[in-house]
Amino acid sequence: MQRPDPTASGTFVLPPADRSHRRYNPLTQEWVIVSPNRLQRPWSGAIEKTPSDQDNKSANSGDAGKPNPLAPGASRPGGVVNPNYTSTYTFKNDFPALVSLQLWFYVFQRIHPFAYAVGALVK
Repeated sequence: MQRPDPTASGTFVLPPADRSHRRYNPLTQEWVIVSPNRLQRPWSGAIEKTPSDQDNKSANSGDAGKPNPLAPGASRPGGVVNPNYTSTYTFKNDFPALVSLQLWFYVFQRIHPFAYAVGALVK
């Protein structure tokens, strides 16, 4: 496959804002992976306390009472219900940083080249 001429008109394409992609860093001469879709993951982690909250004894003390989405029989954010496992269990990654694509293609820009970043297809 021949690369498009980056100086030709109409070839300037912005990287997708919702897809993993690689960007070329001309300073280090390396490709780096950018994964904006990781922000789609649900978050129920730590919450920073203000100084007034730290003095308050009734402030939330952590994760107590929050449901564990990886527990046996629990419902995960995508709606999948876990089996009632009793030993080691392997979960499918509900929010992968890299997506699977059958076709690899590259788009080069005049200022900042990028290419789609893909991961292995997991079945």
